[in-house]
Order: sequence, then C-alpha cells, then structure tokens
Amino acid sequence: MTSQINNKNTKKWMEFEEPHTGLVKSDFFGYWYLQYCLITGLYMLEPWERKLFNSFVVCLGGAIISVCYFIFRTF
Repeated sequence: MTSQINNKNTKKWMEFEEPHTGLVKSDFFGYWYLQYCLITGLYMLEPWERKLFNSFVVCLGGAIISVCYFIFRTF
C-alpha cells in the first residue's frame, strides 16, 4: 500500500507546479512558456490579462514579420 502512495506522490523530474504562478512545468514548451511568463512579469497578471497581452505580442510579431517580408521581397 505504501508503494502505491509513494508512486502517486512522485512526479517526473521536470514536472512540478510553480507556487506563485499556478503554471505547471511539465514539458519542454511548458518550461519555455514559464520562463517567458517570469521574464515578462506575466505571472502577476490574471488569466484574461495574460491572454490580452499575449494577443498583442502575437499581433506585433505578425506585423513585424509581414513588414519584413514585403520590404525584403523586392531584393
């Protein structure tokens, strides 16, 4: 019985929940998303604010990529 309890409580070496962010660090992309949230300070925002900020980042990135494509397309 104790081995079953220990197996339930043990997690993979890369899978744990950050105490203050609520984000689960369980895989490669989760790790990098967690780093992105910690570096930009998104962990302090509520989920809807985080989605709003991420949508601005995606739109800005898309605009930069499209402008670069149209500028360098002529060369």
